[in-house]
Amino acid sequence: MTRPLSPQLLRTVVLLASWCSVAGFAGSAGACDTPVYRYAMYRWHPAPYELYCFHDTQPDAEAQAVAAAVEQHVAAGAAPANLAFLPVDVAPDGQFRDGPPDIKEAWDKRSTKQTPWYLISSPAGVHLFEGSVSAHDIATLIDSPGRQAVGQLLAEGRAGVYVLVTTDDQAKSEAAEQVIRGAIDDVAAGKVQLYSTVLGSDDDAAPAPDINFGLVTVARDDAGEKWFLDCLLALEPDLRSATEPIAFLVYGRGRALFSSLGKGIHRDNLVPDMEFITGACSCMVKEQNPGVDLLMKFDWDAVADSLMQQFGREEGSPYRFSGDALFPELIIPAEDPLTSSGDDAAVTTAAELTAPATMVEVAATSAAELSTADAMPTAASLEDPPVQQLAVNSPPPIASEDHAAVSTANPWRAVLWVGGGLAGALVILFGITFLILRPR
Repeated sequence: MTRPLSPQLLRTVVLLASWCSVAGFAGSAGACDTPVYRYAMYRWHPAPYELYCFHDTQPDAEAQAVAAAVEQHVAAGAAPANLAFLPVDVAPDGQFRDGPPDIKEAWDKRSTKQTPWYLISSPAGVHLFEGSVSAHDIATLIDSPGRQAVGQLLAEGRAGVYVLVTTDDQAKSEAAEQVIRGAIDDVAAGKVQLYSTVLGSDDDAAPAPDINFGLVTVARDDAGEKWFLDCLLALEPDLRSATEPIAFLVYGRGRALFSSLGKGIHRDNLVPDMEFITGACSCMVKEQNPGVDLLMKFDWDAVADSLMQQFGREEGSPYRFSGDALFPELIIPAEDPLTSSGDDAAVTTAAELTAPATMVEVAATSAAELSTADAMPTAASLEDPPVQQLAVNSPPPIASEDHAAVSTANPWRAVLWVGGGLAGALVILFGITFLILRPR
């Protein structure tokens, strides 16, 4: 005969089940439906690369010039570079006592202690370079035509950009490019269905955007892309010795993840990477997600602002908790630009604001067209080979001002639904607890 459960044990089981239900409801209410690529653009700021300068007592004029060049690009207004200059004084006995153990080990291994001496370390702790650096090297260190091409495609609305590192084997490189291009085209055409977040049922919800990816090819022996290649090849320990084409996927604010190599560049390996960055974000910290930030100089805040204006108050977006989203009735309307007085004011028509971008395909774009003058290598003897840039379909157009006004019409709807649901669940739980624990 089965022994019945005691009343006390039964009460405990019911209480635990009730509390677990409430906890599960609260967890689901706070789930993040923002795709990874947009959340990364909103929140995941690039980690800095570290440029260590070993000097004796005081940095000499050359080291000071390097420090000034780094500061110029790091504080470059809207497009700062993620590079940190870290001076290390090894005087008076040439010993490095404080600092990261791996940096100290690199210094201690040197047979000669001549200064200044430089070491560049990635955010993952990989040593990219050891030796001499001049102020003229900083421009090519932080920027290149290939990196500008990647940033521009992300700015145009691509969820991610594949970077294909080609080799001397033209047949293998062309085959790899064809596979990547085919996967990108099929996703854009809807032939490959990627995981997509569930859109809200609100009337003011933004329409589902088309998912597009871009492609940039960089030759393995391209001297103008040396630092770009060094950053990419540092993602995995054995990539530097690889002789086959390598595919990387860049998303967010220049965060790159290794995709596939050689024969592994296949649709079955590309699609999971696409699904990852277009899937719902877990809202974890950046370091718990795959990939490493690239060393780049780009105006990521402008790209994030463009996405924010297009998709409104989604999770992770600064617009979600901005003043005009929470309290639109308190915002004083800006002066109508069509009626404002301005001598040289340029007026954009509504048709120009809402007109969709046309499909663009750029083949063999020259390096001069892809980068600004201050981002080009300073050495006059360097001739950058062309960087191929593929733009697949057009990104979704930026939402008009009318849609932006609609998306702020009812900012408290989601808050009221979640708060009301939690309150109701707590009332029910309190009632169950009272009925179970009341005196008999």
